[in-house]
Amino acid sequence: MTGEAHTAVAGSMNIRALETNVEDAYQSDAHAQAGSALSWLGALAASRQQLENSCQRPISHTAQLDVSRFEFDQRLTAQGSLATVLWLQGFPDQAIAVARRQLEEAEASNYAVSLCSALLHGSLIIAMYIRDYEAAWSYLNSGLEHATKHGLSIWRNMGMCTRGRLCLYTDRPVDLAAYRVLLAEVRDGGFRMRYPNYLTNYAEAVARQGDLPGGLAAINEAIALCESRGQVVGIPEILRIKGNMIRFHEPANPDKAVECYQRSIELARQGEALSWELRSATSLVKLMRRHGGDNEAEDMLASAYNRFQEGFSTGDLLRARTLIATRPGAPGER
Repeated sequence: MTGEAHTAVAGSMNIRALETNVEDAYQSDAHAQAGSALSWLGALAASRQQLENSCQRPISHTAQLDVSRFEFDQRLTAQGSLATVLWLQGFPDQAIAVARRQLEEAEASNYAVSLCSALLHGSLIIAMYIRDYEAAWSYLNSGLEHATKHGLSIWRNMGMCTRGRLCLYTDRPVDLAAYRVLLAEVRDGGFRMRYPNYLTNYAEAVARQGDLPGGLAAINEAIALCESRGQVVGIPEILRIKGNMIRFHEPANPDKAVECYQRSIELARQGEALSWELRSATSLVKLMRRHGGDNEAEDMLASAYNRFQEGFSTGDLLRARTLIATRPGAPGER
């Protein structure tokens, strides 16, 4: 939870080596831990393999053992990580199905932390990724209520930090003073893997309230933290958000935003994070059309969109399809 992804992978591999001759339950725990750590490193294919190995074990086999050792079911946690990995790879429909299954099983488990994880780090995250904001608010409110009821303060704090992103998506105000307190509590509480994401939310909120230099300083700190800890999986989206901050609040300098989008696309392609690539290509096309258009940017968007095989009713793909259909010079364009 400290945010050191490389250390987490090394630790999980050591556990697997020690558990070669023990029961499958412990090996599955190692698969879950390795898969989660690999996802933060951006090794999505390897992460998916480990997580699927963990998720394939029978539900009743070791749930009680996991709870006694970790206070939550590792298999259920692995499902949440797997849903995110599937979405990043460009499989939104499969991600939705896995998140739904995780929530159903967590509700049936009667374990407070497992249900918090399923609501706040599973269903909520996927709902925001597919831009189903009505569902996202419902999962968030349920997760916060559940965390408060069971005295799970760190989970409530993480939920509130995620609420900041949902407020930004839905154009609701963010209380910066309260958010700074939440950031400090999450950082000091030891759950640092997600801290750069939460700091990114704060950065964008600062920029929206008129302080672009302050926002850029915060988002640059978030990127530096990701790089220093090996948490590269989120950098493409953080760069896209940085590009958006510049694009909206410093429109006279589009080159800086273009640089962010292009770097984001490059990193997303390297990590085979197709959904990040689509988002950044969409943002790049929107910017370039304000400045006369750019065929290379248009081709990047079409290329990313055409590699999807599912999820065409989800938010990002609907936005991309609309842009592609209105490409200057496209058939029917006037």
